Amino acid sequence: MKLSDFEQTVDPVIVGRGKDYLDKGRITTVKEVKKNHYVINVTGTASYNK
Repeated sequence: MKLSDFEQTVDPVIVGRGKDYLDKGRITTVKEVKKNHYVINVTGTASYNK
């Protein structure tokens, strides 16, 4: 999926939150675990899996 398609598919609030995390340097690792499936670690106040 192209980033532009992703941004059109996902709720704008979620896209904005992700961009904010990136801008603030809160993304610590990005790992492709299988084709087009990523695990991303973001620093924050709580641990959870989605």
